Amino acid sequence: MAKKMERIPKNSSKSVTINHDATQYLLSTEANRNELLESINQVKEGKTRKVKVSDIYFAG
Repeated sequence: MAKKMERIPKNSSKSVTINHDATQYLLSTEANRNELLESINQVKEGKTRKVKVSDIYFAG
């Protein structure tokens, strides 16, 4: 069973726990690996924006 992910504040001294099931999935194919690496690069380059979950989650 996967552990619940927790948001960690930027200035926190907590270490980040990686969900191994999600990581395995993201690395399972070349396409997934490329998407993950692109996302990491976007974060490093500051190409991100904050959004509310309610703005992106649509309940059926």
